[in-house]
Amino acid sequence: MATDVGAKPVAVLTFPKAPKLDDVRVLIRRLMAYDRMGGSISKDSSGAWGFDKRSAPPTDAEVAKHLTVVEVDGTAALWAKAHEICMQGLQGPDKATDPWWEFVLLQNSKGRNGGGAGERGESAVVVRVHHIIGDGIALVGLVRAMMTTTDGKPIPDYFAAAATKARKESKPGSGLAAQAAHVLKVASAAATCLTLGMTPYDSDLAFTAPNKKTLQYTKKRRTVLLPDVGLSFIKKLKDAATARSGGQRTTGNDVLFAASTGAIRRYCQGRNDPLLPAEDKEGLDSATKLQMRALLPVSFPRKADITDPARALRNLWCFVSCSMPIGSGGVLGRIAAARDATAAVKPPASFVAPVQLWIQNKLLPHLPL
Repeated sequence: MATDVGAKPVAVLTFPKAPKLDDVRVLIRRLMAYDRMGGSISKDSSGAWGFDKRSAPPTDAEVAKHLTVVEVDGTAALWAKAHEICMQGLQGPDKATDPWWEFVLLQNSKGRNGGGAGERGESAVVVRVHHIIGDGIALVGLVRAMMTTTDGKPIPDYFAAAATKARKESKPGSGLAAQAAHVLKVASAAATCLTLGMTPYDSDLAFTAPNKKTLQYTKKRRTVLLPDVGLSFIKKLKDAATARSGGQRTTGNDVLFAASTGAIRRYCQGRNDPLLPAEDKEGLDSATKLQMRALLPVSFPRKADITDPARALRNLWCFVSCSMPIGSGGVLGRIAAARDATAAVKPPASFVAPVQLWIQNKLLPHLPL
């Protein structure tokens, strides 16, 4: 299981038998060779965070800072503890001595003693990394440097082809008309980003907060463990949606975005929301004018240079406001609407995501906010 919880990517790796402590320590030492994993983090005079390169190999005490061992009794206790750890805070700006990343080894006593036959994941390692270390693409690159497939082969670099395609799609054409269209797309994206705060609030559905003007984070979070859904099934859905649309490319993320929207829709229907019909039907229904949006994280594909300790880890992502197809009652229709919504914020159809990244990284740091 891998996800983001607050400002930290979290992964829970399950094992039939708990890994040896010495093996985990060796892995931690290898990770600490990278500047953002092994160096110290501090603020400069302008308030920007920076990384100080490590000058000597890590000591045993420094390695121990990144490793915690917890005993659990059975699978239910393991996942309860994993949830508790995932919800805990990590390093913050005022805790200079705390680690910005850690491994928590959950040793299942039933697994070690031979009990619990047939249980899923007898032991586990919870890996928590603050987002200041790097984004998902960078961390996956790090995983590729440290791990192999179950048969000992290198993990494929899934982002290399995507990076090449993204660069090609972001470049304007050579003709005057193509360049003019490119400029108009950028201008339109800038207007969309800068006027977002002036758009209407989302519709008052059972899922949304009753008073959005004073909405504050409640800190009430809960990890929900869902049954496994095979990647092959998700691929079948995306292929079916692509074929149904006449060849318009649907991604696995579009399918998951549509599924999340459908779950929210059913949540509202289960609470007899008057703005939604009691039963679903394929295609768009009378609720198409409802508005619900999500902050969609968009990472920018690139080839992760895992051989360079200084550049291997970095953040290159932003949030964009994306409409959720809450008004679509059918599965295929909802996937198609989700595809159109995500395409509307990414190249080549739109430059909302790149412009939002520029505003976030280049403009906002210089404003007196």
